[in-house]
Amino acid sequence: MTAMLRRLRLLVARDDSGDGGTAIIEFVFVAVIVMVPLVYLLVAVAVVQRSQLAVTQAAREAGRAFATSDTARDADLRAPAAVRL
Repeated sequence: MTAMLRRLRLLVARDDSGDGGTAIIEFVFVAVIVMVPLVYLLVAVAVVQRSQLAVTQAAREAGRAFATSDTARDADLRAPAAVRL
């Protein structure tokens, strides 16, 4: 039993593969590879969401400007002005 323990200790002591300290480098590399596309996707979704909200608000304001105008000619002028604002 003690001979097996000595042999196991020698094997463990010799198992110096030389890649000590590279785990953090590998983690950072993989994290960058995963995080860059994720951030790009989040920015793209945010741009689409912002555009959708802007169009919705512009349509709402144009409808309000059109509905509250006194004449049809005034409504035709106010609706595009409200959308531009």
